[in-house]
Amino acid sequence: MAIVKSIALLLDSAPRTWTSQEEIHLRLCRALTEQGIQPVLVFAQPVAPELAARLAAGGAQIEVISYGQGARHYYRELGRVIWRYDVGIAHVADNTHDVQQMLILIHIAELNPLPDWIFVGPILARERLADDRHVR
Repeated sequence: MAIVKSIALLLDSAPRTWTSQEEIHLRLCRALTEQGIQPVLVFAQPVAPELAARLAAGGAQIEVISYGQGARHYYRELGRVIWRYDVGIAHVADNTHDVQQMLILIHIAELNPLPDWIFVGPILARERLADDRHVR
């Protein structure tokens, strides 16, 4: 059983034709699906229907979040995608001029319930209400 339930690929594109890049995405989606991990492809604009169908047949969920409505809208919608698919890891495609790719762990802080009593004293640096699960 996979530890990560789903992986989002944040793609700064909206392909209209099938290219080698889409072939790579399709193969990756198939491999992830075989491992029990749901791939979620997040495009900047709607994808051509025949491409979306081909990627979906490979196991991908297709989402579209436009940059055109501003950063606040983008991040709010991205948060909804992360919540909907229980995304554990997101792959962010860098600028095409930069060959490096970035892999980030999406971590949603889990709030700890407040205690029924109050401790009076200095608050230490490692004591807080959010559980960061030791992510660095």
